[in-house]
Amino acid sequence: MKRGVIFNTFFALLTGLASLVSAEVPSLNEDSLNELVKTEPLVMVKFFAPWCGHCKNLAPEYEAAAEQLKEEDIELVEVDCTQEAEFCQKSGVRGYPTLQVYHNGENVGTYSGARKQDAIVKYMQKLLLPAVTPVTNENVKDFISQDQFTVVGLFDDDKKNETFTNLAEKLRDDYAFGASSDAKVAKALNVTIPAIVAFNNLEDGEAFVYSAKEWNDDDIVKHLVSSRILLIDELQQSNYATYMQDGKPMGIVFYESPESREELVALFKPLAKTYKENTNIVFLDANRYGGFAEKLNLEQKWPAFAIHDVQQQQKYPFESTDLTNESVGEFLEKFAKGELTPSIKSEPIPEEQDNLYVVVANSFNDVVLDTTKDVLIEFYAPWCGYCKKLAPTYEELADQYAGEDRVVIAKIDATANDVPVQISGFPTIMLFKADDKENPVRYEGSRTLEDLVEFVKTNGAFEAAPVPIEKEEEAAESAETAETAETAAKVEEEVKEQKGEEDVEDEL
Repeated sequence: MKRGVIFNTFFALLTGLASLVSAEVPSLNEDSLNELVKTEPLVMVKFFAPWCGHCKNLAPEYEAAAEQLKEEDIELVEVDCTQEAEFCQKSGVRGYPTLQVYHNGENVGTYSGARKQDAIVKYMQKLLLPAVTPVTNENVKDFISQDQFTVVGLFDDDKKNETFTNLAEKLRDDYAFGASSDAKVAKALNVTIPAIVAFNNLEDGEAFVYSAKEWNDDDIVKHLVSSRILLIDELQQSNYATYMQDGKPMGIVFYESPESREELVALFKPLAKTYKENTNIVFLDANRYGGFAEKLNLEQKWPAFAIHDVQQQQKYPFESTDLTNESVGEFLEKFAKGELTPSIKSEPIPEEQDNLYVVVANSFNDVVLDTTKDVLIEFYAPWCGYCKKLAPTYEELADQYAGEDRVVIAKIDATANDVPVQISGFPTIMLFKADDKENPVRYEGSRTLEDLVEFVKTNGAFEAAPVPIEKEEEAAESAETAETAETAAKVEEEVKEQKGEEDVEDEL
């Protein structure tokens, strides 16, 4: 996540307060990045956090890509989100690392390809080429076959030309775009103008036709994403983002050998065709990704199958390793009809609570989504060293807000409970505001009591300040101490009185 291009003196002045984390990849703030994208035609920005393991893995690849691209007027820079939390949130960063690209001053989207030097370099170099290739009746077949996913736009008016070109600029890393206004090209593709035809050359050149008279950006994007989905596919880094963007639930098949996979493909292919409108069928090697099966509430027995609705964060494990056309078909049919109940992994709801509220999966909605309260919740793992270090400070924070009924300080073991949000690392702290439960605010600051209090005050719906109260045992100790002091005072007074009487007697 660092390194790549040594900027000249002018750029060093331009970056202002931004400091270089390494000798080659500049670390920028909001102001210096805004200045950079005004002057450089192509910029990739890595939004990261120093503690993030994925960011550390990316760092040498990103550095090497930056070094390779520096001769081509392509800049690779980074933003430390622990230092620029507000800017990262404003930039739509939801996890680390996030790689965003600016082309001619415009943010053209997030890079979702492989986090390897070659992939990053090829992606950025491709952005320097024209986004749309002219297509003719003579070259249309060659154009369609030139890439895994190709798109031909057929239109004869300026508005659709603008729409198509803008989309091509944003999606050019995923598709090869061509365009024509020639009726002969449309006839060759068995469509009429206007139309957009997407070709999936990994699926025997299957054509997906978008033929709406009025073009809508979101509808076109959904159409193009759907064209990339294979009937049966191996889920991997290179296509994971496509499945997330498509949004349909995934039917995930775990296999343990090439022979097992071959048998399962034969079983699932006709089912995938039948239920393609409801579920995307993907495969995972249980030897490498068996741990993910546990997250789907499956036992470590193979083969295994589960449906994962990522949009709703719901899981439907098929509770048998005896996968047959009949049993799996019935399972998929019930899911399509909404007749399956999602599986939820949850610890028991605690019978008693302290100032630091313990949330479990089965109490998450009742506590965290309570619209009368600001709820700050820590997603932690028992084995996490950072979580253990934070624990006393976080407990003190809960004590500080114990007397404020509108604020709840909570925690949940994200390894023992299903949670309805994406967690990229531990600890993750989020504020669910009373008036906006749909958009929790992620805490990116230092883990000090003062900063946590300020975060709750600044971002909460009630802007509530701490109202500490004593715990019962502390109050009891305090009362006992007061009572002891009072008794001692009385004894002292009695002693004084007695001493006074003795003095009088002596005088007489």
